[in-house]
Amino acid sequence: MKYLLFLSVVCFLSCNKNHSNASFSSLKVNSCESNLIGGNKVKICLLKVEADSRCPLNAYCIHKGFVTAKFSVKINESLADTILLDMKNYESVNPSEIIIEGYKISFQTLSPYPGEVGYSYNNLKAGLFVEQ
Repeated sequence: MKYLLFLSVVCFLSCNKNHSNASFSSLKVNSCESNLIGGNKVKICLLKVEADSRCPLNAYCIHKGFVTAKFSVKINESLADTILLDMKNYESVNPSEIIIEGYKISFQTLSPYPGEVGYSYNNLKAGLFVEQ
């Protein structure tokens, strides 16, 4: 009986763990995603993909291109900022990561890739990583 009680407490504590980072992996254009990070609700919305000039599959390009997207960030339902980020590992004009209210936000991915089946503006999904 004591073992069962101990196991229940461990499961409860592990389920309510405060995480210090989270992935936002499927942000579509005009959609939002929320995660609990460091005890605060962090909500990120992909407002618009401003530019996607990545070299398409099976094409020969002289540069990799770049991706710029506009996001809104809310911490506990208060608008913290609206930001422009360029995707990591590509040419950039804007930063690929930014710190807002102690949260480091990094723009990691945008899929599908130009030239892939299903590539269209409405199907784009951004992936971000947020850590406190």
